[in-house]
Amino acid sequence: MGTNELNYLDNLIEEMREKEAEVKAISEEIDALKALVRDTMTTSEISEITTPNHHITYSQCERTTVDKKKLQALYPDTFGKVVKISKYMMLRIN
Repeated sequence: MGTNELNYLDNLIEEMREKEAEVKAISEEIDALKALVRDTMTTSEISEITTPNHHITYSQCERTTVDKKKLQALYPDTFGKVVKISKYMMLRIN
């Protein structure tokens, strides 16, 4: 690769880094706004409300997960029968 191509890649990566920083800042702002909504709902002891423009619910949810390491340790044969391996391309920039 020539100098022009290396400079081009460097410029792309710099632009990407800048955009990532912008995304992080916006994400933090969004999280702060969500926290304010949650705090307001909690303080008012409201789990569901409809405003003129939005319907808001705030409630406990449940998710079922499987402990991969424990399943593999306790039932290696079963784990081998149900495990799914995905292949994909990965770009890493350090």
